[in-house]
Amino acid sequence: MSFGVYVTGVLFQTAAFVSFLLIAHGYCIMCEHLSLSERRTTAALGCVFYLTLVGYKACVRYFTVLLLLNYFVSFYLIFWHISQNLLVLREQLSIVENEFVRTMHDALYTKYMMFKKFQGAGNSCVQLVAMAETVLLCLGFTF
Repeated sequence: MSFGVYVTGVLFQTAAFVSFLLIAHGYCIMCEHLSLSERRTTAALGCVFYLTLVGYKACVRYFTVLLLLNYFVSFYLIFWHISQNLLVLREQLSIVENEFVRTMHDALYTKYMMFKKFQGAGNSCVQLVAMAETVLLCLGFTF
């Protein structure tokens, strides 16, 4: 039973991480398909995240540092992709506003607001997870 909980927790965290990466890339918001390099990058980061999370949960010492590095790189990539998509949407909004196309403006504005909300939720979520991981690490527990 406990092994099932362990595996389910690791798979859930990995799936949540990959979902954040896909949303940050703009999958289903900005585009219907990811490029081959984006798919490979997402799959590689998901695999590395999974493996470091398994090593961390197995209490292997050096995996704490690897997981921390993985978190930093991953969150940097997520927020970088979000900011790039927001820049693209701002440019598209300014073009559409100059041409007075109301229906396109509403659709682009909705996408823009979705990314802004995702960025805000991501920032608060990252801060909460970082604080929880730090507290648990200082107390000597594994999360």
